[in-house]
Amino acid sequence: MPDVHTQHLAPYRQMAELLDTLHVGLCLFDEMDRVLLWNHAFLRLFPEHTGHIRVGEPYRDNLARFYRGRLHATELNNIEEYIASGIRRHRSQTMPFVFEHHGKWVKVASDPIPGIGRLRVWTPIARPDSMLSPQSGEDAMMPFLTDDGDAAIQSDAGHRIVRANSRFLQLFDLKSEEEARGRSLSSLYADAWSRLSSDEEASRHWRLSLAEAERFCGNPFQLALPGDRWVRCLQKMMPDGGKLTTMADISDMKQLQRKLEEARNAAEIANRAKDHFLAIVSHELRTPMNGILGMLDLLNEEELDQHRSEKVEVARQSAQALLGLLDDILAFSRMASGRIELEWSATDLSSLIATTARLIEPRALKKGITLRWTVSPDVPSEVMMDPDRLRQVLLNVLGNAVKFTEKGEVVLSARMESPRPGRRPVLHIAVSDTGIGIPLTAQQRIFEPFVQADSRVGRRFGGTGLGLAICRQVVEAMGGSISVQSTEGIGSRFSVTIPCDLPVDSSAIETPKARRELPPLKILVVDDNAVNREVAKLLLEKLGASATTIADGAAAVVAASQEPFDLILLDIEMPEMDGYQVAQAIRDTALVNASTPIVAVTAHSGEHFRALSQGAGMQGFITKPLRLASLADEISSAIGL
Repeated sequence: MPDVHTQHLAPYRQMAELLDTLHVGLCLFDEMDRVLLWNHAFLRLFPEHTGHIRVGEPYRDNLARFYRGRLHATELNNIEEYIASGIRRHRSQTMPFVFEHHGKWVKVASDPIPGIGRLRVWTPIARPDSMLSPQSGEDAMMPFLTDDGDAAIQSDAGHRIVRANSRFLQLFDLKSEEEARGRSLSSLYADAWSRLSSDEEASRHWRLSLAEAERFCGNPFQLALPGDRWVRCLQKMMPDGGKLTTMADISDMKQLQRKLEEARNAAEIANRAKDHFLAIVSHELRTPMNGILGMLDLLNEEELDQHRSEKVEVARQSAQALLGLLDDILAFSRMASGRIELEWSATDLSSLIATTARLIEPRALKKGITLRWTVSPDVPSEVMMDPDRLRQVLLNVLGNAVKFTEKGEVVLSARMESPRPGRRPVLHIAVSDTGIGIPLTAQQRIFEPFVQADSRVGRRFGGTGLGLAICRQVVEAMGGSISVQSTEGIGSRFSVTIPCDLPVDSSAIETPKARRELPPLKILVVDDNAVNREVAKLLLEKLGASATTIADGAAAVVAASQEPFDLILLDIEMPEMDGYQVAQAIRDTALVNASTPIVAVTAHSGEHFRALSQGAGMQGFITKPLRLASLADEISSAIGL
């Protein structure tokens, strides 16, 4: 049976029984268009379903029986198209329509039922020709057949046209009303296609669409005409059994829709090209940055005199700033495309705030300003949060506060707003500074991309103007908000609010980890870039491991078949044989290292590349530039320490 709770169906069973007494048919379908329940009146109206319909039956099977009972033998070849049209009508019906079946006239209405599917109700109605009124006949049709509105025709009970206005004649390229009288709309439509177009497939498709639409009077439908013309049709059943058909020319609207679709497709192509370009830029820039930062980290670990140490630190900070600008541009690009990935986990907010602030503290001390942070006692020890995204926001806002403050202090404070009934607790974080301030006219614009409060700010302090735009997108993705209050020359206060929850399992809390100590491992390093190989080798040796370096994928597979290793550090982007292929080759063959942990090394970041690496049989994933602490953590995790 379809997956709908029994208690949800109880009201509809009662409705079905009630409608049975009124001889009104009912059928309920789930969201997958499968039958859930029906009443006896439904079977009386549609006897072909008796003994065949069952719970869980797809609506298309229901339609197949319906059409087999009413189509002529010559039409059975088109039954699949009629079924497809019926399914579309079932899913999108917005107003009732009437039709005749086995001599009975019914009006069908259909409504979506949230959480269940769709309800269809068939109401028997009197035969239209028994509803004659004094206003029936030609006079009643005159307002619809005027020449200053839509194209319109009146047809009799035998589907023969008896009246047509000039708009209809123009639409079908007819010289006089006499050419239309006595003909059916379907025959005129077929003639129009055969006369004006040689596209047999399109002609057949639209003729079938018209035939199917005419079976169900009152349901609006669209038709294509040769010459890139379109009409929206509506048919109304008249008291004498005939029909009034109106056709509104929607060609201009269709052309506009097509242009919008083309523009959207062009924009998607441009976005894909941009993403591809940024991926290449990311890889090509991170590759040399890996060498620069790796060597600077190693130099920083050595005993240098003060003069050389200061130079190394300046170079390291400059490289780190360049990497930060690159990360901002790539992050904004991903977010602008709607690709914000959130990973909620139990997080120690006090610890996260403290460790983040300590990362910024050296910059404040160097400028001679005070950086303070306070966490209110009402903040729980554990909160469900995306710690990486929150850290990203705090680093950006705190970093800006320190950057734009020359004297005084920067203060970060955090508190938790108690939840109101039916609401989640809200985390409030404020960062205040005594810096240069932001002009009132710029305070609403600074959260827009590439905007800075003053052009002089960019020249003096640097930056892309993307940081706060990224913060806003991240905070809003978490359901929160970010705002600013500022006075020029006095300072600024940035406020962040984020709704959050308390974790169910307190053991799931995330705590920062110190750099892990590694045992003396034997590691195979595979990278086509000589500088990257040297950096990885030196970093591994600093961690107490020994490294064998290989320059290409094919040689790596050979090396892995001859000598056992404790771990393989494998670059993903390599010519001829990339890292995924290398990993697969090592895993698929009974080699010495078939089960050796493999850590992917790449300049690409994001869950997509991590998933690809896991799919290729790798146990770890680390992005360039390689840093001592993150490299130690990833290796430890991969080997199970």
